[in-house]
Amino acid sequence: MGCDSMTKADELFNRYIEGPYGLKDMADLNELTEKGCIKNKDEYWKFVHIFNDGIIDDEELSGLQKEGYPKDFTDKLKKLVGENGANAVSKRAEWLGDNCVTKWSRSDYSADTRMDMFRELARLIVSPRGIGPDEVRGSIESLTEALEDDDPIVHFFAVSALIKIGPAATPSLIKAFKDVTLRMSKISPFELLEHKYDFLRTENKTVTDALVKIGATAVPYLIEELKDENLYVSGEAADLLIKIGNVAVPDVLKALKDENPKVCLYAIYILGETALETKDVVQALSKMAADGGNPIAEDALRRIRARGPEIKTIPQKDESVLPWEKLNWCR
Repeated sequence: MGCDSMTKADELFNRYIEGPYGLKDMADLNELTEKGCIKNKDEYWKFVHIFNDGIIDDEELSGLQKEGYPKDFTDKLKKLVGENGANAVSKRAEWLGDNCVTKWSRSDYSADTRMDMFRELARLIVSPRGIGPDEVRGSIESLTEALEDDDPIVHFFAVSALIKIGPAATPSLIKAFKDVTLRMSKISPFELLEHKYDFLRTENKTVTDALVKIGATAVPYLIEELKDENLYVSGEAADLLIKIGNVAVPDVLKALKDENPKVCLYAIYILGETALETKDVVQALSKMAADGGNPIAEDALRRIRARGPEIKTIPQKDESVLPWEKLNWCR
């Protein structure tokens, strides 16, 4: 039993697009051999190598023709993968995004298999050929849905893939940040050091580092988290805004006028830790200090003036100037 050139090209391409391992599953070898599309293991692994990056370049096509593969077969392969492999990469990413998430309508892949699928999706996202904006949006939706997974390891790899996407995935990364912070808040500091929480600690560091790196795009979302009733979440959001630094200052200045007194207090604190001595910052805090005799605003001004108008070493923060119980100063 054998298959013609067109069928063979379609079978190889579809096996690459669909399936957790993209033509690297031994089941593919067995089924392709039974259909007569592959002669032996050597031929199978040759096409695994060719399809590894989703690209079939002219050199590979020429090599196949020299080995005796008919031109209609190589032409069909080239048409299927698209210019620079774009079609193969985008379709592969779309399939992975649709299938790495738990769905009630089908049997789910194992957690280990799904982790491999997340890794592959992340690899395609950052590959030189990349994927288009539609596939990126689809990937974000699937990976965000995966954040609801009960398996912490699957959760971690979904976050890792979102980080590869970058600023476009910021809302999802904020969701991941809030989720991991809430989970950590329920565990005692000593218990959190146990080996079973390695992935949780790593996920926390990974997602917070990513938000700091994203910077300005993450700032409005983090300021919104200052309103969260959970002090772990709002406090961590404030710390991230401090780490983002002076680029967050324009939005933090606007937060001084927020109706929520906790947000206002956080904003003063963040400015005291990050802002340079600029006219807008000094005027805003001076007004608050003068109007209400606000010692937190006065201390923030002192620290900002010590820092000056240029970036230099920031004085060590003094936790004693954070009387959270006196939120009425921000009303």
